[in-house]
Amino acid sequence: MRNKDPRFIDRTGETKIQNSSGINATIIAYRNNKSIDVEFDTGQIVKNKRYTDFCKGLIRCPVKIEIVDDYAVITNVNTDSETVFTIDIEDIPLVEGKHFRINPKGYVIAGHKPIKLLHRLIMNVPHNAIIDHADMNTLNNCKSNLRICDRSKNGMNRKSPKSNTSGYKGVIFHKNYWNAQISASGKHIYLGNFKHKEAAAYAYNFMAKQLHKEFAQLNTVTNPPSEAIAEFKAWLIKKGYDTQIIESEMERI
Repeated sequence: MRNKDPRFIDRTGETKIQNSSGINATIIAYRNNKSIDVEFDTGQIVKNKRYTDFCKGLIRCPVKIEIVDDYAVITNVNTDSETVFTIDIEDIPLVEGKHFRINPKGYVIAGHKPIKLLHRLIMNVPHNAIIDHADMNTLNNCKSNLRICDRSKNGMNRKSPKSNTSGYKGVIFHKNYWNAQISASGKHIYLGNFKHKEAAAYAYNFMAKQLHKEFAQLNTVTNPPSEAIAEFKAWLIKKGYDTQIIESEMERI
């Protein structure tokens, strides 16, 4: 055991609320007059922290880790809310004892100057690589949901912008008709004008599956009028698709 300062006071058991997390922390080990180990009321332990930071309430509560099936649910406790995200069990060492938060874009981040994005830490990619969340859930950081891609493919896997009044991706209102359009490989492709926005949404979905493949973000069309379905079928026929393809599309509606 190391020699202690003559002024040493063993403050083991002292409890203070930590303002950074809003949770009580208790000193469980006193290494010397400057270094302590604390345990939060939530059960997490932080080692080798400064006693002065403890007194000022500056020690952050690390993440809680819960194993569920083949992945880990990580809960980060903040003063305002709890941040919950998922990772693979093998990536637990990347988050143990650390503090994470959500940035304005919804990504899990850690650190300050530089800020580290969790999904980039997990994938361990160069700074210029782009990573796509397949299910568009930025809190799902399991490797099965992360894929390296280019900027074009990353743009394919996005929802319709809020400014789009049609409610469907690739569908805008123009000169009394619903215009369907799609982008792929740097090209903007016009699909046609439709009387029904649902028909235009079906046309976008049809082409997105062909052009965007696994990166396709499809429209969800609920309760379409029969006229819209008929209009979409007429569009397929006009484009020259064979009967088998047309019947297959009709079955999916």
